[in-house]
Amino acid sequence: MADFGIARMANASTLTRGDVVMGSVHYFSPEQASGQNADERSDIYSVGVVLYEMLTGRVPFDGDNQVAIAMQHIHNRPVPIEQLAPDVPASLNAVCMKALAKNPVYRYQSAKEMASDLRLVMDGKIRPPANTEVTGGYRLMPGETGEKLTDTGAKGTLETGEKPLRQKKERPKINWAWWIFTAFTVSLIGMGLFWGGRAIYENVMNSTQVPDLTGISLEIAQKAAQKANLHIEEVLINHPTVQAGTVVMQAPEEGTVLTKGDTVVLTVSDGPSSVETPKVVGLTLQDAITTAQNRGLTVTVVERVTSSEVQTGFVISQVPEAGEIMKSGDVIQVTVSGGLAIVPEVTGRTFSDARLALQQSGLVLSDEVSYVLTQDELLHNLVAAQSVPGGTQVIQGTDVALSVYQVPSMTRATTVLLRLPPSEATESVRVTLACDDTEYLVFSGDFPPESLREPEVQIFSQESGTFMIRVYIDGTFAYQQEVAIE
Repeated sequence: MADFGIARMANASTLTRGDVVMGSVHYFSPEQASGQNADERSDIYSVGVVLYEMLTGRVPFDGDNQVAIAMQHIHNRPVPIEQLAPDVPASLNAVCMKALAKNPVYRYQSAKEMASDLRLVMDGKIRPPANTEVTGGYRLMPGETGEKLTDTGAKGTLETGEKPLRQKKERPKINWAWWIFTAFTVSLIGMGLFWGGRAIYENVMNSTQVPDLTGISLEIAQKAAQKANLHIEEVLINHPTVQAGTVVMQAPEEGTVLTKGDTVVLTVSDGPSSVETPKVVGLTLQDAITTAQNRGLTVTVVERVTSSEVQTGFVISQVPEAGEIMKSGDVIQVTVSGGLAIVPEVTGRTFSDARLALQQSGLVLSDEVSYVLTQDELLHNLVAAQSVPGGTQVIQGTDVALSVYQVPSMTRATTVLLRLPPSEATESVRVTLACDDTEYLVFSGDFPPESLREPEVQIFSQESGTFMIRVYIDGTFAYQQEVAIE
């Protein structure tokens, strides 16, 4: 459908809005395609395109994209009609070519003027411009440069102004073909005006962009949508972290072009859902965590206490209590039994006996063993002090640190070759001595990137024998190996 009348309805402005071109580019006039002002002569050009298409079965210009077609309207000449439709009268060709003139000055200046020439064509006459043989930039066909073709003379013969010798006055006959053609052309123009105006109204006057409505309250979002002439449809969901009444999502997204009056769907948070607190007392800590997660809750351990009645790792109490109403995402605070262990008195006992006594009591020997230097050989390798006094009730797994007497001359030592991986940063290395299912620190040090990757270090022990050493790099276990300490 041709885009007739769009220029006039756009109030002599170009047919663009931003970067959006309105109308079909196949029917653009050159001034429209180049962004210049358009008037009724642009409609004449569009009529010429339709007439060309009617006569030849194709539009004057076509291409792979809109830009290519627009450039042809500005610079190219259409294929002559006589090449595509040899049976079309040359006089009708001339009318079509005048309507398709690149320069509006050379076109018909009004629809009435073009209709008048079309009537002459239908009567076997034509009246091209008398002062030039070029119509709208296109040369007329032979026999079309005069003012009027004769009614009874041979085809292509110009009337020179002299009265024909045998011309008789005849009563004018109604040319039904002309009237049909004129009515068809007028209907095309009318339809072009209607559809062109409708396109301008829908694409310019009746369109709106969707604003960003997420992350704001529903009340503010409604005002923004109303300002954009859009309706709102709400969908409520429970959200554990977003405050109630806040827009979480929207559809369509921000920037989408819609018709005024369309609907935007907003997903609005209704806040966390209400849940009943489950009972986790009497469950293991892991079971308590799983139970809470199934209701959208979390568990945090606030304290581990000694208990001779509740098994180690089981929940003793909870806050809030079972049955109370909570919000999804809330936290249940629990107290967990650490069991009960009584710290043995190991002062004065050998280091190996002390390690074994702590292990049997469910306690852990701290790997930070300190040494008290002495020259009394009778005290060598005996525990000088312990961090938790004997007889104290503690939770199972509590660390107990020991201080041990050491006579330098009686201390055993050996050299160990470490295997460190390549690194671009300084590595912290710790070596522990594993003995009786316990381990304690015998070496620690930092190694920069440029240091040897297989350094030799000395480790010391109060006792001789074969032991397993464990190497930790930056707090992570790396490997272990067996060493003999003489």
